[in-house]
Amino acid sequence: MDRTTLAHQALTHWTKWLPRKVATLKESGTLSEAIQGAASQAQRAMTELIGQGYQEHEAAEVVLPQYVLLPPEPEARLAPWERKELAQKEVRFRA
Repeated sequence: MDRTTLAHQALTHWTKWLPRKVATLKESGTLSEAIQGAASQAQRAMTELIGQGYQEHEAAEVVLPQYVLLPPEPEARLAPWERKELAQKEVRFRA
């Protein structure tokens, strides 16, 4: 996955699910830098995993939650059913 695609995914996801983080980064003038940094780190990590034998989709599944698809902030505009589903998935993931 190329860095531009990863950066676009990060910006889209962060804007919707991390509004406080995005606002803070915008205020400090570092949003673009943070997005590009996350995309670069994700791309590096994916390349490393692919070098270890992972398929691209497998590497993306491991790496994206670490750098790009970060967990939503509590005040993100989640519908009640989304909050419940997220909580259930977190419980299953940690089990």
